[in-house]
Amino acid sequence: MECLKRFKKRMSRCGGTLRDEKIYNSKMLLQETFHDDASLSKGIYFWKLGKNQKEDYENDSPIAIRLYKRTYSAANGYTVKFQTEYNTAVLVGDMIFDTVHNEFYICTESFDMDTIHYQGKLTLCNWILKWQNSFGRILEYPCYDINATQYNSGETAKGQYTIGTAQHMLKLPCDENTLALDSPRRFLDKNKLNPTAYIVTQNDNTSYNIGKGIVVITVAQYARDDKKDNLELGICDYIDVDNQDMSINKPITRSVIDYETTTIKSGGD
Repeated sequence: MECLKRFKKRMSRCGGTLRDEKIYNSKMLLQETFHDDASLSKGIYFWKLGKNQKEDYENDSPIAIRLYKRTYSAANGYTVKFQTEYNTAVLVGDMIFDTVHNEFYICTESFDMDTIHYQGKLTLCNWILKWQNSFGRILEYPCYDINATQYNSGETAKGQYTIGTAQHMLKLPCDENTLALDSPRRFLDKNKLNPTAYIVTQNDNTSYNIGKGIVVITVAQYARDDKKDNLELGICDYIDVDNQDMSINKPITRSVIDYETTTIKSGGD
């Protein structure tokens, strides 16, 4: 007991505490053993917009990260736990690119473990969402797409015609581009010959307002416009910027329906 008192007295003279000493020792121990662990993964980078290929990161520095305990569930998809040193913070909303396996992950859980290290969970992205912004630039964001069509077959019969009722939820990193996603923004799926179009019905940017943040985009099946949609590029409402005035002050022409009744008939004699 006397030794402990002397130890605390020496620490107080240095301006430290027993807690600070334990944190320091834990950091030093982690630093000495971190790069020797079998779970340390190679070729992992923080994802950057417009850089979706391995060659895009040749001049960037990889991050030191441990990946372990890989699991799968129908609700959360493929996930993996991670751990990084304290000087490499991976926060909720960060995108990670594994150049070895050509996989993208979005951070959905992150914890500051007593200022010693970071640990949390990454979710494997299963889709690249593509759209064209108001300046004509085509954006490509890795995302986690979950089919939310749980209680129906994806189609609903209405008299003599059938409409699609499929719904999906997309998790993307929160930034100025994803925050701007709103109705009537539409997307196409991967079918090049007969793709299905989806329209944004909700942009939830508050439920995951932690760290850098995540937006959850809800989309519903919608009509495709073969005159405006570029099936080859997978872009809805595609605008050829080389032959189109992209001025933000350009007036928008809208059509107006002149009607005498609010009843719409389908089929008939």
